[in-house]
Parts: sequence; C-alpha cells; structure tokens
Amino acid sequence: GGTLLTTILHGAENNPDRHGPGRDYIACLDMVLHHGVALPRAVIEQVGADDLRAFLTEWAEDHPGQVV
Repeated sequence: GGTLLTTILHGAENNPDRHGPGRDYIACLDMVLHHGVALPRAVIEQVGADDLRAFLTEWAEDHPGQVV
C-alpha cells in the first residue's frame, strides 16, 4: 500500500541482508528521485537508518521543489 519511494525505504530498513552485494538502496533512491518521484518531508523524518536519512535530507535541501 505504499509508494515506490516508501517500498525502497521499507526494504532498506527491513531486509535482513540489506548490506549484501547488489543491494544499494541509496542508488535506488537516487534513481527514482532523479526521475521526479516526490519526496514527502514526513518520510525523511521517519527513516531510521542514518545513511538513508542523511541522503534524503541532502536531496531535499538540493531539490526543494521536489519536497512535498
């Protein structure tokens, strides 16, 4: 019931093998955001993983028009 963005974040935070080969969640987030997926500010605040939250915070600062 989520969006593409929240599905990526859910996998990044809940996949027990999230740091395995071929699992670059930041690259996935970067790809969908570059394609114009909206970034809800509330999602940034809910992300538990420090690296993901930092990436999304920086993206929001660099692309304020994409933040909803």
